[in-house]
Amino acid sequence: MLDPRISLLVHGPTILVEVGFNEALFQPGSVPPVPQTEPSFSQNRSLQPDGGQGTPSVESNPTMRTSSQTVIQATLALVDTGAGTSCIDDNLAISLNLPLVDVVRVGGAGGAHNLNLYLAKLSIPQLNYSKAGKFIGAKLSQGGQIHGALIGRDFLSDMLVVYDGTAGRIKLSV
Repeated sequence: MLDPRISLLVHGPTILVEVGFNEALFQPGSVPPVPQTEPSFSQNRSLQPDGGQGTPSVESNPTMRTSSQTVIQATLALVDTGAGTSCIDDNLAISLNLPLVDVVRVGGAGGAHNLNLYLAKLSIPQLNYSKAGKFIGAKLSQGGQIHGALIGRDFLSDMLVVYDGTAGRIKLSV
């Protein structure tokens, strides 16, 4: 097993999330603003994703739960305080058949690019915390990333984030 401090350096602060789409979250003909917070029931929840044991893992083909309205897939997400908005890997969005609603121009370290914009729900199950709305389809897997999503400041603005490099952990609290 990889030392938690090395894992934090190599992979960055990584947590397990669920990405999906539920038609009931979105009214026909309307698109919610980017993104909206679901009601929360407790304001004292916290998550230490790796429990001090290194990066969480997801099996190579995580289980997908489906119903007539919902498709959900577990994936790893990078907690990215440098990202203003949360993103979903474009290939993951396509595989989940997330509704494509627009193409937007975004800029980053690699320059400006046109990227797809999808309707989705992004959840951190351990915190019982989700946001539904528009998410940019980032080219994470195409860039060799292990992450299927980025958790940006739009998500983190409702949380306390503690980055403990000496212990190789990150802690999120809602």
